[in-house]
Amino acid sequence: MLAVLGISLTLFDYMFLSGASHPLLEGIYTFRYFTIQSNFIVALYFGMSCSDKWSNHQKFESMLGGVAIYITITFLVFMTILDPIYDPQGLNLIGSTFSHYIVPILVIIYMVVYRDEIHFEKKDILYWISYPVCYLIFLITYGILTGDYLYPFFQVNEVGIIGLIVVTIMMVLFFLLVSFLLVKILSKKENAK
Repeated sequence: MLAVLGISLTLFDYMFLSGASHPLLEGIYTFRYFTIQSNFIVALYFGMSCSDKWSNHQKFESMLGGVAIYITITFLVFMTILDPIYDPQGLNLIGSTFSHYIVPILVIIYMVVYRDEIHFEKKDILYWISYPVCYLIFLITYGILTGDYLYPFFQVNEVGIIGLIVVTIMMVLFFLLVSFLLVKILSKKENAK
C-alpha cells in the first residue's frame, strides 16, 4: 500500500501542483519512468498476493524475485546516481521518498524476513529479465522518437551512441548480477538441507 501512496503523491504533485498546462497528460507521462512502473508492480504484486487464487500459484511466487529486483534497482540507481541531481519539492518530495527509499527497503525487509519460505531457480531469471529488457527497448525507442531519453545516463547528446550502448549493456549486466545473487542467496537454504 505504501507503493500506491508514493505513486499517488508523485502523480498528484505532477498533475495538480506542478502548474502543468495539461495536468492529466503530465500525470500519465509520469508512468514513463522506471520508478513509477516498478512501484506500481510492487503494489500490484502484493495486492494480488492477498488472493489465494494468485498467492498459491508457483509462477506467481517465483515472480516475487523480479518484483524485488525491479524495486531494488530503482533504489540503488536513484540513491547512487539520481538523488544528488534530483530536487523534488512539496508532495513530490514525499512521493519520491516513498517510491525510491521506503517501498524498496520494505520489500528488501520482506525478502529477508520470509527468506526461508522463498526459493528461486536460475530459470526464473528469464522471466524476471523480460520487463527490464522491454523497458530498455521502450526507453531507447522513446528517446529516438522524442530526443528525451528520460534519464541523464541515457541522454545520447551527452553520452553519445557508444555511451548509450555501454550504459544499456551495463544495466542488463547489473540486472543479471543482482538476479544471480538473489537466486544464490535464496538457494543456500536448499543446499544446506
